[in-house]
Amino acid sequence: MSNEKKRNLGGRPQSEVWKHFEKTPLKSAGHFSAKCTYCTKYWPRGTPNELEAHLANDCKDVSEYIRSFYLGVVSARNFGNENASLSNSNKKRKTQNLDQREITEWCEPTTLPSSKIASITRALLRAFVCCGIPFSVIQNPFFIEFLNEIRPGYEPPTDELLSGRLLSEETSRINKKVDVIIKNSSNLTLALDGWTSPTGTSIYNYIILTPDREQYLYALHDYSSDHHTGEFLANGIADVIEKIGPKKITALVTDNAANCVKAREIISSQYPNIINIRCIAHFVNLITKDIMGHDFAKQTIKSCNQIASFFKKSHTGGRLLADAAFTLKIKGGSLKSYCETRWTSMYETTNSVSRLQAALETVLLNNPNDITSKAVKKYIRSLEFFGNVNKLTEVLKPIKTAITLLESANTNLSDCFIQLILLANAIKKLPSQKMMEFHQHCIKAFNKRWANFDPKLYILAYFLHPGYRATGLKIEYWKIITTTAAQIWQNNGGDKRSCDRLLAQMRNYELRREPYDQEFDRQLETPMSWWLSIKDKYDHLCDLAIMIFSITPHSAGCERVFLL
Repeated sequence: MSNEKKRNLGGRPQSEVWKHFEKTPLKSAGHFSAKCTYCTKYWPRGTPNELEAHLANDCKDVSEYIRSFYLGVVSARNFGNENASLSNSNKKRKTQNLDQREITEWCEPTTLPSSKIASITRALLRAFVCCGIPFSVIQNPFFIEFLNEIRPGYEPPTDELLSGRLLSEETSRINKKVDVIIKNSSNLTLALDGWTSPTGTSIYNYIILTPDREQYLYALHDYSSDHHTGEFLANGIADVIEKIGPKKITALVTDNAANCVKAREIISSQYPNIINIRCIAHFVNLITKDIMGHDFAKQTIKSCNQIASFFKKSHTGGRLLADAAFTLKIKGGSLKSYCETRWTSMYETTNSVSRLQAALETVLLNNPNDITSKAVKKYIRSLEFFGNVNKLTEVLKPIKTAITLLESANTNLSDCFIQLILLANAIKKLPSQKMMEFHQHCIKAFNKRWANFDPKLYILAYFLHPGYRATGLKIEYWKIITTTAAQIWQNNGGDKRSCDRLLAQMRNYELRREPYDQEFDRQLETPMSWWLSIKDKYDHLCDLAIMIFSITPHSAGCERVFLL
């Protein structure tokens, strides 16, 4: 009798995913609460789909083997095969009283194949996520009508389904693609940056950059409850490095905060092959901040902000200024305000005031009563003020140009060296008449930061750039170039014999001997493509150059993630 009862129990076998969770039976038969055995996340009522998605996408402490396995499981789910469940999940949607349409109004069939429904749903999901559209919009009657107009027969999922299972599945597909790309890549750059949200949450992201300058968000961690010491960050970075593979990563890039500097030093000692890089854009921004610490610069920026703030808040003043700019044919937009987190906004602020000087003076002349701020009136009447604005704009322009170029996706280490030299030269040549003290302050600000900057790697990149080949450098820099190259080569496992061959090839390259005698076309080539075309008996110098030009020398990609 007991054997017969056992045979009649039936039911679906429990999913294998439950092996990774502590489960507690609920009152309703066959359902359990779940607690992850790795990160201790808890679900009052767990479902296999949710638990598999957690192991694939969210769990920080699960092993890479288990994560990869469930990444494959979740990403293998087919929207088309599972869309039969969309209609069931959509039972929660309230029927909308839309106008009845005649069948002749539709020019397309109202029955769509499951594969087409899956394709539309995936495109819809990506649009919602990438454009920051709230998932609740999917149930707006006007949005539903819009979808019916462009694709009759398509019934969108509920916001719960779209933001739940479908989002998890698409995330897994994308993560799996990223894993494959990283697996097949080498000479990767790992960038790290942190951000504190308006609610006080401390978020750190890890970005992987390929030699082709493709960027992938590898990890996003909430470190709100942790002390952000150098050792703590180094442990997090090392965890990412181990998952990717230490030999695949060429450089680590962060800003120059004390804890990030310490973390880079720890990583460099643990992984000698990974080059320690400080974010070049952050370095230039520090120079800017030092320059703006002078009373002349602070007062000028403050005054420009007061003018911009007044005309933005006053609808009458703003309209009068816009009309005056239009009449005077002044292009370039409205007044800009300085924002501390936007590194180029200092230049944009002073430049906008300088550019709109004639329009501001016209508004004051024709409509003095509409400018109710005495301070703003005083600034607009002052030729000395506009003179100071023009002088500060002249100082900030080369800095703004440098930051813009250095944050470019295609920037390499040799570009950094060139821009820093151009910036130093621009500061040196600033007109010092009547501004001697400020001019000296700018020079000291640059020299102070340069003293803490190690240019060896950038000089090597300048030498390896086929368009420069160390043009203009003094002869004593040859020792710096060869010593730096040898050190990097040895850190990547090169022995003495291969290192000697590398140095010999560097001498042939400097003398433009075959095969290094090819011309470099700036319009058609990049340093990377030039070096990829070089064929030598031993590829030591080519390998080194490709490694150097694979590095992205800034963490701007991390900051862009926080702007999404």
